[in-house]
Amino acid sequence: MIIKIAGTTVGVNTDAYTAGDLVGTKLTLSDAFLYGEKEPYLLSITVQDLTKQNAALDFIFFDSDPTGTTFTNNAALDIADADLPKILGYVSLTDYTSLSDNSVGSVASIGMAVKPQGEDLYCAIVARGTPTYAANELSVTFGFVD
Repeated sequence: MIIKIAGTTVGVNTDAYTAGDLVGTKLTLSDAFLYGEKEPYLLSITVQDLTKQNAALDFIFFDSDPTGTTFTNNAALDIADADLPKILGYVSLTDYTSLSDNSVGSVASIGMAVKPQGEDLYCAIVARGTPTYAANELSVTFGFVD
């Protein structure tokens, strides 16, 4: 199963990010639960970076909506204590291939169990550097298997 999140949904802005800032908005990975009794696994993450920032990013996954946390683009992410048990894990993306005026980053063979409490997973992207993106020009593709 592939879930693509378009740049307008990720929602980055044109201000410089600081390490620890939320990049874009809280993402809802709709219908991420693969039907059946098997445990779904996150297999891959691919980032399409139209501004060629090649910034290190962490992807934090939640099994249910982290409603106690405020998600503000380009502000330090402070996950509420009550939402910590909802975290399934995180994946760091640091490897990019640079193209002429853009880049693609990818992490493969992740194998992290990501069974949500309902049908949706939630994800926050956290900057680990100081990128400055163009508005809405960062998109993400998630690959799942069961």
